[in-house]
Amino acid sequence: MAESDVVEYRLPSARAVVVVGVIAVAVMTVLAALVPSRELAPAIPVVVLGAWLAMVLWSLPLLRVTRSEIQVRNSLHSVTIPLAAVAEVTSGKRLTIRTHGRRTYIPAAVPGNGAFLMGAVRQANTYGAGPVPLLRVDRLRMDSEGERSPSAVIARTIRRRIDLLDDDDRRSSLNPDGTVCDTPPPKLNVDVIAWTMVVAILCAGLFFVLG
Repeated sequence: MAESDVVEYRLPSARAVVVVGVIAVAVMTVLAALVPSRELAPAIPVVVLGAWLAMVLWSLPLLRVTRSEIQVRNSLHSVTIPLAAVAEVTSGKRLTIRTHGRRTYIPAAVPGNGAFLMGAVRQANTYGAGPVPLLRVDRLRMDSEGERSPSAVIARTIRRRIDLLDDDDRRSSLNPDGTVCDTPPPKLNVDVIAWTMVVAILCAGLFFVLG
């Protein structure tokens, strides 16, 4: 991952989920139009609702790291964290950001080494086609510096950004008494929640009409 002024990361499946969702809705609509069926038509709102929820869960989450702050957008809430307020960043099964104000944030957009795909890749790289004796097994274990999962890469990027903070950025996150300002709690993504309710109501009504 190249170092730049702004680093953005989404779930690897984000774009695929959008494409598959749009295709699924289009295919169901065409089939329902070409093959009139009482069983097929009610499936359209079900597919639409499923595609919307999939996009909200897998395509909406985003993590953006700038030179002075971290913007975390999960499916239902978002928060902006000043880099100077970050006390600890850990990776592993998930990326975890802890602030000096003892708040904890887990960006949904950044998978860790516990993800199914990462485990499958690691096993494929470790074992051959036949029984092969392995020596020095400890060298195969992933550590915080050698792990190449997205959470570990992003964690290292955040730590570098914290080390590069200038004095003005550090002072901007301090209270008059010298303590670090507390990071505000996450804000609900009201527009996402409202649109989800609208889509759910419309799909429910369409389901009963077509059924």
